[in-house]
Amino acid sequence: MSVNHLAIASSLLLSPKQLRQNTVWGIFRSLTVTLLYLAFYPVYIGFLGLEVFGVWILFMSLVLYLQLGFLNLPQAATKFVSDALARQDALLICRYATSLLGGILGISLLILLLSLASREFLPRLSWIPEPWASQVPYLIGLTALITVQAILAETLGGILSGLGRMDRTYQMEILRHGVAFLASLGLLFKGYQLLAFFYGGILSYLLQLVVLVFFIRRSLGFLPLGLQFFSWPRLVETARFSGPLCGGSLMYCLLGPFNRLMLGYMISPAATAVYEIADRAGQALRSVAEMGLRPYLPQISGLTALGDFEQIRRVTIRLIKTIVIWGTPIFILFFLTADEIVAIWLRSAARPEISGNMRIILWAYYLNLLAFPVYYAFMGMGLVGRCFRNHLVMTLTNVPLAIVFLWGVREVWAVSLAMTVSFGLAALDQIWLFLRTRGEAISLISKGLRALSWPFLFFAPLILLRGHQPLLLAFGGVAGLLYVLWMKRGAKVSPS
Repeated sequence: MSVNHLAIASSLLLSPKQLRQNTVWGIFRSLTVTLLYLAFYPVYIGFLGLEVFGVWILFMSLVLYLQLGFLNLPQAATKFVSDALARQDALLICRYATSLLGGILGISLLILLLSLASREFLPRLSWIPEPWASQVPYLIGLTALITVQAILAETLGGILSGLGRMDRTYQMEILRHGVAFLASLGLLFKGYQLLAFFYGGILSYLLQLVVLVFFIRRSLGFLPLGLQFFSWPRLVETARFSGPLCGGSLMYCLLGPFNRLMLGYMISPAATAVYEIADRAGQALRSVAEMGLRPYLPQISGLTALGDFEQIRRVTIRLIKTIVIWGTPIFILFFLTADEIVAIWLRSAARPEISGNMRIILWAYYLNLLAFPVYYAFMGMGLVGRCFRNHLVMTLTNVPLAIVFLWGVREVWAVSLAMTVSFGLAALDQIWLFLRTRGEAISLISKGLRALSWPFLFFAPLILLRGHQPLLLAFGGVAGLLYVLWMKRGAKVSPS
């Protein structure tokens, strides 16, 4: 085991240059994958038609559901490996990496056995057109194999990210998506039809797994895997860390279906579609920024191992300010051009209520994005109970508000508004938990309002031209009032 390799990897973990590189690659990865989907999906549908392509989506949905229990294992791998790397403890890195992968392999075997047991049961529950109905048992086996590959790739990617090379992880994800799309397209030309997607996915994941192992070995100078390193206490430790995160993520995953079911039940299926399209647009914008924030998790984990909590606070507050300064203009721009975006995206299917709900939901994801630096700070420090609390606040506020708002107003925007309020309350709760004193909270809010002044002045003429005078008056009045009140109180309260 090379001490030199460990020292170099440890220095990269806390390197500002490497952090910027990881951030840039995260944003680039999100944009590239989105463009690949936009480019290839129409081609696939042209080859197979919507019905057969829908079968592929059905099986890939099964992959996502099977992965739900492993949503936060990559974060656990990143957190514990970066902790060990900051201490330059090679043995501890080996124990965490081997124990995590050992647990994953055991559960992957269970998934494969369950897939074999369900091969005759699933076709009775799912509508599959001919000639694929007769091949469902074979397709279920391929789906289980892709699921196992995906879980292993996510975990290995988490280990590489914990070594400070999240940029490599993102590059491998871009490579996998590119290979999957091109391989599937080539197999479609060869006449494999639906099987082209399965074979393309298996090939791309196999390539990603091999390259991830290569880069892990290259970063450390050795491969941190071996039966002698397996440790039940380390596996239990990572499971305890992942448990609350997984529970919170599952609650969050169920919020969307709950909102859609409420709309379908109390209004109509068309209302569900309006909400779904608006929600997808907001998620897409937030995910681009989120990819840029993820690289801070290994850095915060490393700082936690070194006990530098003051630096963690400085980094987190700087990230919140960055989101306010740069994220606010982007969200305002999307808010103002929502009609045009929907018209270009959906063409003849565009409807005014879609862009109207998109405007409301955009602010839900903006407020959610403000809490992400704090969320990752808590995760890096091992305070996963506070991460769980974030999702709990969202759920406990979204569910009753959606019911009450829909009961009073049978419109889609009632659910969109409930979602925005719940996300805002959860974000405020996270930020308030992170700041140690009331004075600090007031100071940060005051600085945030001052940072909002330049995008507000820049967009004020555009808001007037677009006919959103109520928005201008509301934004200016609330911002001005809060600014004056909090600045006065901030002067009286010591931030120490």
